Amino acid sequence: MDFSNVKQLIIPEGEVKQIAIGGAIVWKKPLYDAQIEYLESDGTQWISTPVKISSFGRLEVDASFTTWAGAVDTLWCARKIITSNNIQNSFALFKLANGTLGWDVRPNGSTNRITVNFAGDTNKHNYRQAGNALYIDGTQVATTTATISESGGPLYLFVSNFVNDEMTNPASGRLYKAEYFDENGNLVMQLVPVRKDGVGYLFDRVSQTLFGNQGSGNFALGPDIVPIEYIESTGTQWINTELGYFPDFEIGCKMRESVGNVTIGVNQAWAFSRNSATDPTWKLLANSRTLKTSVPVTSYVDASYKNGSFVANSTVIASEPNQFVSGDMLVFTRGSNLPASYPAVLYYLKCYDWNGNLVRDFIPVRAGTAGYLLDKVSGRLFGNKGTGDFVCGGDL
Repeated sequence: MDFSNVKQLIIPEGEVKQIAIGGAIVWKKPLYDAQIEYLESDGTQWISTPVKISSFGRLEVDASFTTWAGAVDTLWCARKIITSNNIQNSFALFKLANGTLGWDVRPNGSTNRITVNFAGDTNKHNYRQAGNALYIDGTQVATTTATISESGGPLYLFVSNFVNDEMTNPASGRLYKAEYFDENGNLVMQLVPVRKDGVGYLFDRVSQTLFGNQGSGNFALGPDIVPIEYIESTGTQWINTELGYFPDFEIGCKMRESVGNVTIGVNQAWAFSRNSATDPTWKLLANSRTLKTSVPVTSYVDASYKNGSFVANSTVIASEPNQFVSGDMLVFTRGSNLPASYPAVLYYLKCYDWNGNLVRDFIPVRAGTAGYLLDKVSGRLFGNKGTGDFVCGGDL
């Protein structure tokens, strides 16, 4: 059989696929065996990337440190070093030995290091450098007037480059995700932890490239990400989608009992929830207008709100144009109810911006016994912001 016209296939996300080309079935080995929750370094493993970063772009890293005080640990570093006194266009974020954070945004010749007022710990946090500000878990913690159009060197994670390409200040901790957007908001790199043949890597979903350990030894591997039927809040667990508005959506959910309330929502104006204690049916609270269904909350519902049309179980309920409301869209609660949350079972959730673009594609997964929502758009895990643990449905 002549395979001369068969093109090489690149299969994303580690999935095995079959494609018929001229009557032939062509198989491509997946690029990795499984996505995992994190890579863990003992201080001798680190990652280098080919990407240079800018003050006008956005860098986000989800990570945790093994210990907070007592050592200088690098979270990220992108710079060129000629000598120890000649550091060019440097970005870096360090956990310092005294238990504070040091943030470098140092144009050529600058010694600008900002001490960040952050009561650190060994928990997982989202660290974001955007514009001239540094954010931790969405809260701005530092600003700078310095700007750099392009870093002097490529981005390193969990280590700093030094003179003569030596590496220094490695970190002990866990990497959960890293992504970088350019000044126009284009996604340049999106790294998620994976395993292949028992070895840990960061997989770039943009370039379809595996980035392995450049240090010694091997990363310790977090648990596999396993799709499950649902995650269930018992009333104290909730998730922040980190969308700062109420999106168009598609959702599949139900409640065990009619004592629940909000499944998704933003403040008091927008929510998909129970109508009332005396009328426990699904409704959409849209700009303070109640769009009520006849579906009991204890029954599974496929609902959607797209282009102003609210549909429940294939029945068009009403139309109500979406209006911007400030605040993160939350799952199992809404901003005005924090820290309270409500019992509910979630099977899937898709979120769309107002141009119809899919911005979140959540499926329930587990890592070990912990339940999460995995966003298939970004490959990122969104975990519980409340207390206790989600109940996990069966493996799929």
